[in-house]
Amino acid sequence: MSGTRHHILPQFLLKGFASRIEGEEVYAYTYRAEGAAFESNIRNTSVERHFYGKEGSVNADDVITREESRFAQALDDVRSGTTKTIPPDSAIVDFIGHLSSRTKHLRDSLIDSTDILLAKMFGYLSDSKRLNQWLKRSFNRNPGLINQEIVSQFGPEMAPLFKAIIPLVIESLDDSDLEGVKGFFDTLGAAMRQKLPDIARDGHIKALAKESVVIPRVEEYRKLKWRVSQTDTQLILADVGCVFEIKGSKRFKSLAGGDDEIVAIYLPVSSDTLVVGTASTADNIVATTELNEHTAKISREYFIASSMSAENERLQSLLGCNAEIIAVDEIEEILDEAFR
Repeated sequence: MSGTRHHILPQFLLKGFASRIEGEEVYAYTYRAEGAAFESNIRNTSVERHFYGKEGSVNADDVITREESRFAQALDDVRSGTTKTIPPDSAIVDFIGHLSSRTKHLRDSLIDSTDILLAKMFGYLSDSKRLNQWLKRSFNRNPGLINQEIVSQFGPEMAPLFKAIIPLVIESLDDSDLEGVKGFFDTLGAAMRQKLPDIARDGHIKALAKESVVIPRVEEYRKLKWRVSQTDTQLILADVGCVFEIKGSKRFKSLAGGDDEIVAIYLPVSSDTLVVGTASTADNIVATTELNEHTAKISREYFIASSMSAENERLQSLLGCNAEIIAVDEIEEILDEAFR
């Protein structure tokens, strides 16, 4: 992957979904939300210029490249049939954590959800009536915050006077007094949202550059029972790579959160080979047809397949139906609770 063209889904994973191979050239079909499926060389699939940073700046490309030979060998062993059960400290388990943390799907989802959060938060604060109510509640709940700042700015001898005046000032605020504050929050919110893509990009690259396998829940992943399953129905590959099955109303996700109870993790490594981690070896896994449907739904922009078919076209119509990591109603619930 080293260079200026960075593969978000690595080529050693994409090659498992080859439609044809001509010498060293490998091809696969890409299904996007709009337009017909097309076959292309995997060298041109899931690739973006400087996605992991430019040379001379913070760059995760070299760190990722160093690990890929280990991951590629592990996937080849699985595809060849030499690996049936997978130990918890396997490179495959590391690769699943690595893959779910490196994708464009993750970065763009975080940008979108944070943008929604900022828009709603600053929309709340720029409403003078709600801001007025929030200021009064905040002061009444915790006057010590303002009192500490008074002592810091004016000294302890002035603190009693200000402590007596400030509650009266806050209680007398009306909407017109806060118009200037409204303009401030409007401007600040717009500026922060404009800078958000660059902030998310830099933060993502720094996290990946710090350590090659970023697995916040690595110990939980390694407690799962990992195995290899052969399928009769052709598998597709999500643009996020892995599919997480969790307990809850939203059963399938592109990434499990800290409070999610993982039921299973699925990684298609070829069109007929699936790596699965479950809580118990006796746990049932979802049928391939159902897994493909959920794969398409959580794929943000596209999925990869080894063939063109009517079934894949049907799956194409489901692209992105359930792609967000945090739903808008969940963000609204977080904000409502915070401002309450």
